[in-house]
Amino acid sequence: MLGARAFAVASLALLALIFPQGARREPAIKSPQHVHFANAKPLAAGQEITLDFRTQRYQIFRLDASRGSVIDLRVEQKGVDVELFFFQDRVTPYEIDSPNGDWGPEDFFAVSEGVAWLVVVAGAVSDPLVGALSLFWANPQEAGNRQRVRAVAWRHLATAEALRRRSDYSAEAFYHLAGLSFASIESSEDEERCILQLARFHERLGEKERACSEYEGLKKLRKGGEVLLERLASLYSDLGRFAESEALYLHLLHSATKRFDRRAEVTRLRFLAELYKSAGKFRDSLVLYDRALEIEKATPAVADLLFSKGNAYLGLEMFDRAVETYRAALALTPATAVNDRSQVLRTIAMAYLRGGRLALAEQAADSAVELAVSSGDKNIVALCLITRGELDQARGYRRTARSLFLRALQIAPEHAVKTRANALASLGHVQAQLGVDVEQAI
Repeated sequence: MLGARAFAVASLALLALIFPQGARREPAIKSPQHVHFANAKPLAAGQEITLDFRTQRYQIFRLDASRGSVIDLRVEQKGVDVELFFFQDRVTPYEIDSPNGDWGPEDFFAVSEGVAWLVVVAGAVSDPLVGALSLFWANPQEAGNRQRVRAVAWRHLATAEALRRRSDYSAEAFYHLAGLSFASIESSEDEERCILQLARFHERLGEKERACSEYEGLKKLRKGGEVLLERLASLYSDLGRFAESEALYLHLLHSATKRFDRRAEVTRLRFLAELYKSAGKFRDSLVLYDRALEIEKATPAVADLLFSKGNAYLGLEMFDRAVETYRAALALTPATAVNDRSQVLRTIAMAYLRGGRLALAEQAADSAVELAVSSGDKNIVALCLITRGELDQARGYRRTARSLFLRALQIAPEHAVKTRANALASLGHVQAQLGVDVEQAI
């Protein structure tokens, strides 16, 4: 048997055969703290240099890049692993690229946000082979750079769109990079598009404050037009920022009136009326609905405006006026618009119920349920069943009401969150009256 010492020597020899000394990979720089940044050499814009260096050495370059500058670094590896460290500060690497030692070029390309960059170049092996590095950076306005920046920007935008479709939050970073790249070549329309898409992405994620920030940034730049202002006004309303929302809607309304754009004027009258209604200012909203109706007159939009006006009367507890306005809307709603007609009938039933006219409420509710069932729209059916159940509950038929609420909950689609919440709330109320636990009933 071999002794322990002989075994160790044999093992080392075998390891040397399997892993030659020159192939061992060890990073030359273990952390940014090991780099003496004071030794950084300045690299002027447009200057291109090529380095030959032996491994276990590193060199540092400082790029005082203005906002939008192209940073383009190419590594001609010549069989040597080369590590590139990119720093926008002295602590955190922006990018680390470790090529794999193959022959041929590898690129790093970015658009600067307007900071000093430090580029650290180091070999990663202990053999004597020589590598070459080409460093170059330039202003994107110079010939030859604009097209390259544009291509990179579109690539970033395509990546952002793909990530957005998957609701991947990293889409935000790519929208930002694309916008920055377009800005660097003064492609303002494309930059605007990136920011708008980023804001809409935040909206889809429910991040309304962040979406507001993006829209407000465009507004300060006088970009985005009236579409932007409409989105911002709507978000202000959702966030309870009534005064800011009102100011934008009034500005948009004045703009449409001034240029005689009747369609836009009616749309903005409705937006503003809905805002006043949500704030409990029902009389102000009625004035705006009347203005819109004067403009629309006999157009198909009149029925929808009358329905909204009826809601304002309902908010003022003027139940007879509400029913009168709802019936005027119903008369103008085509017979083929089954869902719309069932919704109007359901709302008429609610107005009668709140006014204490239960027999008339029952007639309207039954007609609404019948129409909704014929349409096959499960969400509308569930809403009509809830209204019919509330009527039975008001008349003291609590067990019948409970059955209707349960049925509505079973029918309502999973995505109809608000309808399901209403069904659960109504069910909870009637269960409390009956002394039955809600979860037990479900």
